[in-house]
Amino acid sequence: MSSVAAVFRYVLSLSVGLTGGAVFYLLGLPLPWMLGAMLLTLICSVSGLPLASPKSARPAMSATIGVVLGTYFQPDLFAHVGEWAFSISALLVFIALAGGIGVTYFHFVGRMDWKTSYFAGMPGGLIEMVLAADANGADSRKVALVHSTRVFLTVMMLPPLVTWMEGAAGPASARPMMPVTGESVLLVVVLAAGGALLGRLLHLPARYLMGPMLLCAVLNLSGVLHGLAPPTLLVWGAQIVIGTVIGCRFIGVDWRHVVGVVTLTAGSILAFLCLAFAVAFLLQAVMSIPLAQGVLAFAPGGVAEMSLVAIALHADAAFVALHHVIRISVVMAFAPLVFKLLKRGT
Repeated sequence: MSSVAAVFRYVLSLSVGLTGGAVFYLLGLPLPWMLGAMLLTLICSVSGLPLASPKSARPAMSATIGVVLGTYFQPDLFAHVGEWAFSISALLVFIALAGGIGVTYFHFVGRMDWKTSYFAGMPGGLIEMVLAADANGADSRKVALVHSTRVFLTVMMLPPLVTWMEGAAGPASARPMMPVTGESVLLVVVLAAGGALLGRLLHLPARYLMGPMLLCAVLNLSGVLHGLAPPTLLVWGAQIVIGTVIGCRFIGVDWRHVVGVVTLTAGSILAFLCLAFAVAFLLQAVMSIPLAQGVLAFAPGGVAEMSLVAIALHADAAFVALHHVIRISVVMAFAPLVFKLLKRGT
């Protein structure tokens, strides 16, 4: 493919994502720029349009989201750290239960071999599970499609569900975003680039997201960045790119195969969400955490995606992001180890 053709496909993909986001925005739907981009790009991907995933732009957008998340770590956070110990303990139990349910489901219902069902059923990050599946002889393409569908369906289902629950959940009020100025954009770029470098030096998982988040959290907690709120258009742009990348994961996949995988994966997501709701009700009873916030923290989506949902729906983004970072880090660290132990035992 020539460079001109490649650029055309990238531009076309982002144009489709922008169009989908604009339609959702005009319709007044929740999280419009990411959900609209995801859905329209998915439709165009399986319809055969010459799209190409703008995944090279995702690190920059993930870093932007990391900056946004870092600003949610306020100085009064330390007053709640002790309370979060209970929810993090519940998260570890959730990971074990969700992993067991997912693996069993994909083996017996999805009729996948044990290796593939193991990495398809783990509630970890898409990239990490695909790489682990490939390294251990599982069908990495099936694993990639299942996890892509899991993230897609979770992000599509939760915003309207959480919006419906908001009256009872009592989400935090929205923070005003900064206007787009040269100074505000430059500040976000510097923080994003510095954070990405920090993430690389510290070998953090999802370093483009976690590095900027860690850097901005430290600066914010120390009072250096008090009151920082990234420009609205940058946040919207990050949502469009991430939504487009998710939708483009279905390029070249047959419609019938998509329907089959979506139907199969939907069953596992319903089980995961039931488990997430059970934990959220427990956290509400024990810690008085809003139900919607608890569901978002335990829902089976990606760190960037669920954090964006939390920001858009005015939930505690720091709480949600922290729990997803811990979940993906724990699964990434222990899932391959447990797999080897189970393989050795058989």
